[in-house]
Amino acid sequence: MAEKSDGPATHTASGTSASSVALGFAAQSERTAAEAEHYLREQTRLALLQMEEMRAEEPYKLSHFRLRRFSDWAKAAFEFSAGLLALALAAGLSYLVWNAANSNDLVIDVFQVPPELAARGLSGPVIAAKLSDRIAAI
Repeated sequence: MAEKSDGPATHTASGTSASSVALGFAAQSERTAAEAEHYLREQTRLALLQMEEMRAEEPYKLSHFRLRRFSDWAKAAFEFSAGLLALALAAGLSYLVWNAANSNDLVIDVFQVPPELAARGLSGPVIAAKLSDRIAAI
């Protein structure tokens, strides 16, 4: 015995679209056919409005994508240059430490002498030179 369905043709497990449901109900009566026609016209108008809006937004989206790409490149360049700067600073500091550790130089500054020594001709630079000569002799 054939069964009568209450609505449109039986739906598949995958589902149906709203327009196919509306067309299925439209076959039942004139009133539902008019409502289905009105629904489909509204859906068509909505789809056209959405497409128009998407076309209007497209240049702004492209501009935004270009700006984002430029921003990403600028950020990468900045990070690369900051890395180079940090590497240069570390290399300079390493050089200074190595140079100080391997230095064999001795610096003797000129110092003050009492007035009695200065009267005998032994000023600060003369005494510093004599001290440097004695240390070199050792």
